[in-house]
Amino acid sequence: MKQTYEKYNCLNCKLDYQVFVAMRLFTTLCVFLLTLLIPYGYVIAPFISVIYFLFFEFLFLDVPLLRRKSKLESEAPLFFTIVILHLEENKNIKKAIESACLVTDSYLAKEMQKVTNASSIGLSLSKTMEKMIAKCPSEHMQRILLCLSEEHRTGNDLLSFLKKEVEQLEDKNHNKKVRKKKAIFYKQGIYTLLICISMFFLYLLFTLF
Repeated sequence: MKQTYEKYNCLNCKLDYQVFVAMRLFTTLCVFLLTLLIPYGYVIAPFISVIYFLFFEFLFLDVPLLRRKSKLESEAPLFFTIVILHLEENKNIKKAIESACLVTDSYLAKEMQKVTNASSIGLSLSKTMEKMIAKCPSEHMQRILLCLSEEHRTGNDLLSFLKKEVEQLEDKNHNKKVRKKKAIFYKQGIYTLLICISMFFLYLLFTLF
């Protein structure tokens, strides 16, 4: 259950976790009772209920979490490159993040805007960063945010580490795009092959009959 809670926390969902758990258990019970109504339902009901219980987490936690992670990682290189440029101009971290939020209109910018807004009403920037780190599904993003938090808290120059993390994330995104292109190419090749085989068999049928 701890792992499920961590996943739910990373989604940054407004719905309370206890409500989510209650919905999961209630709908699983409904599936179990409905399965009992079909022939031999008392045999398959436990198996169907367990499958549904696991599928519920996959559908409502794992899939949205992967989408959130992909979205954050795809937008992070541009956003944090702008932050780094402003830090090199001797701006403080809060102003650098605010400047990046103004320049970029993205999902990540809106998330980081919440951090600066929270610090504007009296909360510590380091603490708001730590909360975002806990809700971030990407390890690369967590390290980048941790680096910013540590630089703000201690005043140490961690720009070289920050640049390295951003470069690694750029490489990861590039490799992901390459794999997607290869996957599309292979799919097109398979579809073309299947069409050619189908056409060949149709030709044989017409010539033989």
